[in-house]
Amino acid sequence: LIWRVERKTAVFLAVGFLFSAVYLWNVSANPVQVYVMRRYMPAVVPFLIISAAYLLGQLLGDFSIKTWKRRQVATYQHNFRRKRLRQATGVVLTLAWLFGLAWSARGLISQVDHRGLLQKLDALNAQLEPGSLLLFNDQAAVGQGDILGTPLRSIFGHDVFTVRYPELVETAVFDNFLASRHAAGQTIYWINTPSGGEKSFSPAISLFTTYEIRSTTLERIYAHKPKALQEDVWTGEIFMITPESQ
Repeated sequence: LIWRVERKTAVFLAVGFLFSAVYLWNVSANPVQVYVMRRYMPAVVPFLIISAAYLLGQLLGDFSIKTWKRRQVATYQHNFRRKRLRQATGVVLTLAWLFGLAWSARGLISQVDHRGLLQKLDALNAQLEPGSLLLFNDQAAVGQGDILGTPLRSIFGHDVFTVRYPELVETAVFDNFLASRHAAGQTIYWINTPSGGEKSFSPAISLFTTYEIRSTTLERIYAHKPKALQEDVWTGEIFMITPESQ
């Protein structure tokens, strides 16, 4: 590709080398793994795979089992020996590549993160009124309102909001919001999490239930291949907010 660069391959090589250089030189400059994957991997991985496939294609040439066997009885000329050696190298590298991919995938393909989590959320959902409003009191950057709230909204049909800074919410505005939702017939739950902030209510609230959800995931580490399993535990207290008229 490099020696035969032309207009059709120049952009491919330029983009591939640029992203690969940044990715391989100092990928840890960005500490958030998802952003690394989003910015670099769509260019780096295809570039490396296509380049490797092109190299193997050049080595294998017109290789086939039939021509390989037929040429074994041919005269061993110098060019033919070089070609056969090149094809043999291509076969070995292809097998090594496939074996390496299979070896590196050990423990990743068989692992399913959060196995059984949906069934546990189903049990939690069974305790809630259909189409409820769920307010997660959670100040974590990515917390229960995001992890548990997403399936509770998209699968079970609840309205879900995460209150990051409850102490900054104006009481009058919040009370009007709750009143409008109660008037629409929604049951409102306030969910206190361990990372939640302080919030005082004008409407009465009462403890409805508590929950503890456990789930197993692969360790979240980017310095080496993840191998160990870790347990995620989500706990909280669910309070029901009573309409002021009651």
